[in-house]
Amino acid sequence: MSKMMRENTDSEAFFQKYTISEEIMTRLESVREALKDDIAQANPMWKIIAGQNKEEICSESEDSDNTDEPTDNSESQIMCATDQSVPLQSTQFYFSQVERVAEPEKSATVALPQKCDILECACENLERNNGRLDFAQLESLSDEDLVPLVDEMREKLSLKGIYNLCLSMSDMTIEQKMKYINTFCTHILLPKIVELEEPSRLLSSAIVECIKIFPDEVQQFIFVPILNTELKDITLVTTIVNTFDQERKAILLEEFLACVQEMKLWHISILQNFLSIRLDHNMTDKVIKLFSEKALNYSKDKNFGKLVLSFLKVNTALSEEQKSIMTEVAAVNETLFKKPIESILSKM
Repeated sequence: MSKMMRENTDSEAFFQKYTISEEIMTRLESVREALKDDIAQANPMWKIIAGQNKEEICSESEDSDNTDEPTDNSESQIMCATDQSVPLQSTQFYFSQVERVAEPEKSATVALPQKCDILECACENLERNNGRLDFAQLESLSDEDLVPLVDEMREKLSLKGIYNLCLSMSDMTIEQKMKYINTFCTHILLPKIVELEEPSRLLSSAIVECIKIFPDEVQQFIFVPILNTELKDITLVTTIVNTFDQERKAILLEEFLACVQEMKLWHISILQNFLSIRLDHNMTDKVIKLFSEKALNYSKDKNFGKLVLSFLKVNTALSEEQKSIMTEVAAVNETLFKKPIESILSKM
């Protein structure tokens, strides 16, 4: 066995990256004997196992260069390259090596602020004198997280905080308006207006500032949704109507007539603010229909009687059908405005 190991000293030098057990070396001896008869057809490396010197192998390769095709040079080049200790291919001689790929280092993740921290910081900033909301704090929130946070913000903020929020909204960029204004109007301003039991100068001032910057959004997200709610104080709705110019008021009246499902007592005061608008035939029909539906319910209400009288003074060109309906409204009225209403109708 020791003799065989000495004969394969050169082989061990070649396979310096590998360790072959004695049992395998014994098996290779039988392979060497089997290859003696037809060793030229085997891989040149097996010649080493068969006992030939590397110098002889290289010389044979050089001789074959003169007779073989140019493409055969690759084999001799591989043999000579082994003398220069060039690293072997990982799959050569049926030994497989798994290439180890270094795993990239995981970059340290920056912890995002928690929702509770964002909420506390936002409310604290808004409750300060001249406080403003830093919208950058909200950028990490998804739409699903933003709405609950805004709902909690509404519960925590005082009227002063709401006022500062409106001023903050006035300074928003276009991108921020597109992302946040619907949520703030729907989940903060609208509920606050509905909850009010008495006039608020701060909130009125805040709404006026909002109308100056984004009137369409105030109309869409505050004025229209509030029409079918029960209001305890209508100061802010009146402020919204009166802040818009005459052209915009006509649009608000169209929205009012299209959206109101049932005339409420607080609608009477709002309609008073629309009397200066010139009505077309279709709009006049809708107003008269509202009067007719509630004529009996509000027959003793002075504000309703006054509204009907004011309407007839402004809109004197009624059709026969419209005049007939208004005559029925006047007939059930029990206020001091009954006779003036009937007098105007009789002169039409």
